[in-house]
Order: sequence, then structure tokens, then C-alpha cells
Amino acid sequence: LTGKRVLYHRLAQRILYVDNKSQYGELENELEYEISDNLTLYNNMFYNFDKVALSKLFNQITLHKDNMSFSLAHLYKNYFNNSSPHISYLTFNAQYIYNEHYSYNFRYDTDLKTKVNKSREIGFLYQKRCWDFGLKYVDANTPKLTQDGASSTYEKKIYFTIILKPIMSSNTNSSYGISLPDRW
Repeated sequence: LTGKRVLYHRLAQRILYVDNKSQYGELENELEYEISDNLTLYNNMFYNFDKVALSKLFNQITLHKDNMSFSLAHLYKNYFNNSSPHISYLTFNAQYIYNEHYSYNFRYDTDLKTKVNKSREIGFLYQKRCWDFGLKYVDANTPKLTQDGASSTYEKKIYFTIILKPIMSSNTNSSYGISLPDRW
């Protein structure tokens, strides 16, 4: 008998006890639904009782088909202040596995509230039994705090990834970056 998880749901309520009084923290609702073998929907949201509003909402839909994978995600986060009340990000990921050694990826992030592109990246990873090598180009909009307020700069970098197995693992940060000149 084989089984497969189709639906995952978790509802969590934090209760804080201070001076023999209970206070409610945020209510978290997490849901993952595998619509088909190739299509998955994920949702995670937090509700703030003090503000009577959602404080965080994350939705993602993922499509896996043969050696290709696509995902589209949206993040909404409410900070409940006047200077920066909320953020709203949209992220698109794509990955193509050419064969057992080569895989290619693409990522695009944008801020829907300010209409600013946050980052773009494209790269590949070559995998062998005892080592991996990757190369990735990243164009990122990095915020910087100044005395006059906040500004941002675009940084263009090339990352080299080297993973020596079993000393290192693929989920650790093994990337070395080189910044490119502004005119590039």
C-alpha cells in the first residue's frame, strides 16, 4: 500500500502568558495542496488580532513538468506603520534540468508597490559525483540608508559556486561574487 500526501494544513495560535494573563499572538494558517502530480499550491498567512488585519500573506503556485519547473509567488507583508505600511513582492522562478549534470535557472523579483525591479538572475550548475560548479549573473537593486532618507543602487555581480562533496553540501552558501563595473 503506497500513499501520497495531497493536502497539508496547519493552524497555529500563539498564546503568551504575562503576569498570569493570557495574550494572543498572531494566528498562522498554512496550507499546501497538490492539485495534480505536477501542480502545487502553497499558502501561508498570519492574522494580527491587535490590528484586526493580516500581517503577512504568502502564496505560491509551482508547476513541475518532466525536467522543467516554474513557480510564481506573491508576498504581502503589513508593517502597521505610516512610514512604510506594507510591501508587496512578486517572484518568478524557472529551472530547466538538461541532463544529470547540467541545470539552468532564472529568477525575477519585482516590488509591486513601488513598481521597482528588485533582482534578476540567470545561471547554470554543473554537477558531478564529488563536486559541483556553478556560474550565475545577478542584477540586484540594493536599498541603502542615507541621511536624506533611503535610496537604492543597482549592483551587477557574477557568482561562482564551488561545492566539494562530502565536505560541503548544496544547501550551504558556497558562492564567491565579483562585482562588475557600472558601465558593464
